[in-house]
Amino acid sequence: MLTHHQAMRLLTGWLLRSAVVIAFAVGLSVSSGAFGADANFADGRVLWLAAALFFAGLIYALDLKHAISLAPTDPSSMHMLLVVIAVSGLAARVILFASTPILEDDFQRYLWDGAVTANGLNPYAQSPSEAQALAQSVNGDESALGSLARDGGAVLASVNHPNLKTIYPPVAQGAFALAHMIAPWSLTGWRLVCLAGELATLALLLMLLQSAGRSPLWVTLYWWNPLVIKELMNSAHMEAVLIPFVLGAVLLAFRQRFVPATLALGFAVGVKVWPLLLAPILLRPLLYAPRQLLLCCMILAVGCAALTLPVYLGGLDDTSGFVAYVSVWQTNSALFPALVTVLEQLLENFGFDELNAGSILRAAIAVGLAGFSVVLAWRPWNDAIDLLTRCAFMCGALVLLSPAQFPWYMTWVLPLAVFYPALGLLSVTAFVPLYYASFHFHALGMPSPIRSYLVWLIWIPIWTLLLRDVWRSTRYRAPAHAMVP
Repeated sequence: MLTHHQAMRLLTGWLLRSAVVIAFAVGLSVSSGAFGADANFADGRVLWLAAALFFAGLIYALDLKHAISLAPTDPSSMHMLLVVIAVSGLAARVILFASTPILEDDFQRYLWDGAVTANGLNPYAQSPSEAQALAQSVNGDESALGSLARDGGAVLASVNHPNLKTIYPPVAQGAFALAHMIAPWSLTGWRLVCLAGELATLALLLMLLQSAGRSPLWVTLYWWNPLVIKELMNSAHMEAVLIPFVLGAVLLAFRQRFVPATLALGFAVGVKVWPLLLAPILLRPLLYAPRQLLLCCMILAVGCAALTLPVYLGGLDDTSGFVAYVSVWQTNSALFPALVTVLEQLLENFGFDELNAGSILRAAIAVGLAGFSVVLAWRPWNDAIDLLTRCAFMCGALVLLSPAQFPWYMTWVLPLAVFYPALGLLSVTAFVPLYYASFHFHALGMPSPIRSYLVWLIWIPIWTLLLRDVWRSTRYRAPAHAMVP
């Protein structure tokens, strides 16, 4: 039991940290208006933003894990600190309701898709450009989509890649529609949905930490993460809806409730497709219960088919967002373009230069990730930490190999870094926001430094730290359930 003096010193230290988290949110909110679509990014303001996000992530990565490891474990102190952590993290998120999304406009697509879905239309059937053409027709199109396009003209005009139909699966569309029903065409309505997802994530992380026998204070690694706060509440990316389904599937699988776990995983796939890679890991114990395994596989297969149907009915042509993403999307990756260059040279040397190196590499990565999932599921997992660590490895491999590595994609792995807090994983919070410096170079008409230098500045430190983590784990031969670098 701590003395009164020790308890006050402990509380003061954590209150100071919570004040930094809230000050970070206030700073983002106050400065966000300077990063609207009409801002002059050539003047260097985004360089200051990238630097601020870098230092916020650096402070987070270097201080927080150490502070948690030194925190006392008596119930009264634990409860006191958890209240400070939960309230300050929630306050930071609520503060950002008043902010303008910084350098991001994906939310405009969410608002448009939500309106289309809430009105009973298929969001995969027509692109925003086609809907806008209906609204602008000389005679005034009287169809449901044409009327909707006129009602949401400002949102529709701001959707990025308007020539492409939506890329977001049906469960995500349900979340967008819910936001539209809460407050039509409103970013605040969508942020309320995101906040509900974040609160669900907090609750699930606390339950998983209890199942893993870990201190609940480790939840701070997610709840106070500056990258998470910026991307999921300021930029309002839809990963806030995805993460609770993934964590729910993991928790249910650990509790041996495999049918509900499969359903939760199916909902996660309905938000983003990639959680399907976790299926072999989560369902591994059913290898000795073939009937239940067959049932879960059938549920997942039928669910995926149902989720695919509206996309298929909308058409998989060259205006499909899914087709474009799978075939050409590439951003902020150092590894993928380097591998494409090597593969192109090899194909040319062997006389196959007519083949598309990018498409071949994308297919190889997809097969490789599926194989890695099977490898991770080869042995039965022992406990919650073992299961969560394997899921962290799977998500980490996905993020590192993806041709597109946007900052908000890091939120796929950061919830699992709570259970495997390797410095290499935590460091993405500092280095990946340097991506925003690219807006400065693009504004100057200088995209080449981004491809040639900035992506390497981002990813080489992360790869180096991850290799360090792997080397240390191998050197000390720590069992998977005990690895806390």
